Formats: sequence, structure tokens, C-alpha cells
Amino acid sequence: MPCATWGSRRGESAKSASRAHETGPLRVPAYTPEPLVFDVSRHQPLAGAPWSAGPVAEAIAAIVEDFETALLAEGRWPTHPLDDPEGRPRWAPYQGAAGALTALSILHRLGYAARDRRELGQEAAESLWKSWFQDPDTGDWRWRSEIFGSVRHYYGACHGLAGNVGALVRAMPEERVRRALARASETLERGALREAGDLNWPVSCDASGTRRLVQWCHGAPGVVTGLAGTPRWREDGWTDTLDALLLGAGELTWRAGPLRKGPGLCHGTAGNGYAFLALYRRTGDARWLERARAFAMHAIRQRRRQRERFGQGRYTLWTGDGGLAVFLHHCLEPAEAAFPGLEIF
Repeated sequence: MPCATWGSRRGESAKSASRAHETGPLRVPAYTPEPLVFDVSRHQPLAGAPWSAGPVAEAIAAIVEDFETALLAEGRWPTHPLDDPEGRPRWAPYQGAAGALTALSILHRLGYAARDRRELGQEAAESLWKSWFQDPDTGDWRWRSEIFGSVRHYYGACHGLAGNVGALVRAMPEERVRRALARASETLERGALREAGDLNWPVSCDASGTRRLVQWCHGAPGVVTGLAGTPRWREDGWTDTLDALLLGAGELTWRAGPLRKGPGLCHGTAGNGYAFLALYRRTGDARWLERARAFAMHAIRQRRRQRERFGQGRYTLWTGDGGLAVFLHHCLEPAEAAFPGLEIF
């Protein structure tokens, strides 16, 4: 029977693993003939030394030191050839300076620091700031992003303005924060798509970015999560503008309803639900918490149906059950709500 055969193989594997542990480092078995279940050419033999905490700590320290010393004179990091063979600057959270700044913030908070965190954060923020340019025709403030070969100027949280500004305001002095939020508010105000009090944004401000997505990665929910946690100064006119934009984006996210793609963060119901939690924390209006919890219950149903369909869970942070679990916790404890991987780590 298949189960008995599988069980016996598991037993043999366990014994082999035990013997390998006793006699030396783990070895990945050689596959002969060519396996049917994966492509050998995409993998390589296991070659690391046996586990030891000392070399691991040394590797972390070396990475941090490299980050801290590799800043270029103009205040940005070199672009890796795997991210761009031509070495052009990258700025977004996914592959660029905003993501590097986030990684450094995590590592410094965990105690891996040689240089002063504030000093380094300001240098990285300066890099992002200098790369932010104003389009002479529209007046929009833009970052240049190149994703899968296409050069665009994105609005959203994953590759564009909302995510970059959210990273900037954590590392800049108040005067710069005010200017950054004014720029963001002006650009979002001009680019917004409006309908009966609802607000959304196209994927990008280029002619090729006309898709009307309502997801965390692209669209209204990500704009909300990226900017709802930023400071408010009533004496600055842009504060009211930004509040109105975020509330309109929240209304659109609610009216659009849960996403069919599933319960995850990046392009799923939990990610959109975080927009409601962010607005609850910004405004104190219990209506937003009620909406977040309604999305939470829908996402639980989506997860259950996916498990029934595929016979297993989806074991990821951004697209699967891990991110959903964090969102559900924050619906129980909304005072702690923060977007995984960007605001909490």
C-alpha cells in the first residue's frame, strides 16, 4: 500500500538522518537517475559547515558592517548586478534604499550595530530624499522604479510613493517630514481617481499604469497603510488633505469588498483589512475597527475554503496564512496593529 511504503521510507530516512548526525555534517543525497519531482539544475550540493553559533554571529556582524560602510558618497548603496546589470539606483522597499533602511532598522534594534543608528538612518533617508524628483510637466513628486523591465513611477506601498514616504518619515527630522508629507499629499491629490466619495489610484502615474487595483501592493489600501501612521500637524494645510485622501481610500476599500485572490497580505483580504486598522488608530473611529473585524471573519472563511480545495495551508507571510494570523491577532489587539515586515518585525 502507498501509505505503508511511504511510512517505511520515512523510517529509513529518520534512521539515515540519525546516523548522519552521529557521524558528521548532514548530507543531501545525490539523485540518480534524474528525479521527476524537481529540476536538479536549479540546485547545488549542500556545502556549509556544521551548525555553530559563532560563525553565524560573525556573519551577521559582517553584513551589518558592510551595510554601514558601503554607502556611496551621494548617500545611496551600490545596486547589485542581479537587481540591475547597469547599476542604476534603486529606491523602493522591494529592492532598493527604502528596503535597506528597513533592514538596518531591524538589525540595529536587535543589537547589531557599530555606527549610531540615527546617523546611519539619516544618511539612508538622505539618499531616498535626493532621489525624489518633481516632474516638470505635472508637478508630481516621483521615484523611478524598474520592475520586470518596465520603468514606472508607482503610487503604492510595495514599489512606490506610499511605501517610500512611510520609510522616510521614521528617519528624518521634523522639517523634512513635513515637506515629505506635503509632497506626498499634493501628488496623491492630483493622481486620485474619484467616485462618489471613494478614492483610488492607478498602479502608476504613467500611461501604462492604468490598472485599477484595490490591494495592499497597488491601490488604496497600501496608500492608507503606508501613510496613516505619519504625524499630523493641524497648522499645515496638507494634513487635512491627507486625512481626506486616506478616509476616501478607506471607503473605497470597504465598498470594493474582500479580494477574490485569498486571505493574504500582499493582494488579499488581510492586507486590505490593515487599511481599516490603520484608520482606526489614526482616527479612533470604531467603525474602522468593525470593518477590519468583518474582513477578518471573511478571511477566516477564505482560508478554510482554500484548505478544503488544496488539502493544505499556505505557509507564507505575504501571500498566505502567516500574514493572516498576524492580522487576526491585531484585530483582537488593535492598539498593537502594525503592518508585518514594515512596521513590525
